[in-house]
Amino acid sequence: MRWATDLTGSVAALLLASLIAAGQQVAYVPGPMVNRMAGMFRGEGKTDAKDARLVAGTARMCPDLAIVTPGEELTAELTRLTAHRADLMAD
Repeated sequence: MRWATDLTGSVAALLLASLIAAGQQVAYVPGPMVNRMAGMFRGEGKTDAKDARLVAGTARMCPDLAIVTPGEELTAELTRLTAHRADLMAD
């Protein structure tokens, strides 16, 4: 199974870290590519469901997309989120 995302920041940090830790491969679909693909579906407004279909379709058509790796940014963001959760639990 191949996963794909157009987000790699704090919003997706926990999901990405969990998938990578489970040995799953996550392809990165850049936002501009998603926007170009969205131009093919002019009649529809922007929705999360539409974006998800575009990201999935793009990942199927473009096997050479970059693979998300647990770099410094992802590790730092996950550390920040974990510390924030620990603070909330302590309160």
